[in-house]
Amino acid sequence: MGLMSEKLADSVSTLTTDASIPASNSPKDTGANQVGVKKSGLWLIIVAALLWSTSGFFARAPWFNDWPAEWRGLTLAFFRALFASCLLIPFVRRISFRWEMIPMVIFFAVMNWTYLTALVQGPPTNAIWLQNTAPVWVLLVGVFFMNEPLRRSDLFMAFGCLAGVGVILVSEMIQAAPLIPTLLGVISGILYSGVVLCLMRMRDEDPAYLIAINHIVTFITLIPIAWLSGIQPSPFQWVALAAFGALQMGLPYLLFTKGIRHTPGHEATLVALLEPVLLPVWIFVAWRHAPDYEPPGPWTIFGASLILMGLLARTLWRDNRIIPVRKRTATKDTSPTENASPQAMPSPQAD
Repeated sequence: MGLMSEKLADSVSTLTTDASIPASNSPKDTGANQVGVKKSGLWLIIVAALLWSTSGFFARAPWFNDWPAEWRGLTLAFFRALFASCLLIPFVRRISFRWEMIPMVIFFAVMNWTYLTALVQGPPTNAIWLQNTAPVWVLLVGVFFMNEPLRRSDLFMAFGCLAGVGVILVSEMIQAAPLIPTLLGVISGILYSGVVLCLMRMRDEDPAYLIAINHIVTFITLIPIAWLSGIQPSPFQWVALAAFGALQMGLPYLLFTKGIRHTPGHEATLVALLEPVLLPVWIFVAWRHAPDYEPPGPWTIFGASLILMGLLARTLWRDNRIIPVRKRTATKDTSPTENASPQAMPSPQAD
């Protein structure tokens, strides 16, 4: 979810608190310490992205094929949130309430359902890349509703992401494939952007608490669904579900929020793109012999490539020349995508 950045820093001020690099009496020691801390932070983000990218490995595993298909996405979302919460709660330092938390937890809960359902019922590559279009939705909301500036590099991101979404949607319609999973993937990206916009307004809150409360509310709201499904996991499925929640979702959030404190935002953004790139790779490596495995089609790969190029252009080409959209009433030069790109927000999944 995923997902997938990010999920940060320009992005990361959204999810992390400030942390300074330890001081040293010697300039030489200080430089060495800074390099060492930066490298360790980058490796933490790499590991987080690798763990996030395993969402498809778990969701498409044949271990859950005995579960009814119509209940599988929601039930997986329930158990993943449950075990992620168990891991995250001990790291919460302070509890508070802000009105922005209400829409945030709603967006997050529905995002988990839409993403995992799209991942289970449709092409996994579609699901993860459609969710990673969240930055363009943040951009559109910022420009048209929050009076934020539109930069030239934003246009390339918007063009790449929207063109990629269009290619994937049209290809699914031409192939007469079920559109519901694809549309759920688009919706998960829109909801993902809603989570990011809420987080942007709560930069001073404990990041572990915000992440934990999202998962807690998700599993609580899905309790009726889990009960109605009648699904009773086997002992092995319980182990797999615990790994899904703790290792694929909970642990990478902790690693990312720690690593981002010492990693430049543009580097975190690039590394987080490992998630959507590797997700279909793990599925191929693990489940290519499964009866229901279908490799990504050429149009899916093309659409995903357009989205990737748009995200890369926004990250690598920092053209800050502002394009006038309408008369601006504010002079503050900070945009949602500049300061809290969802790509840099710990994956939702969230891909």
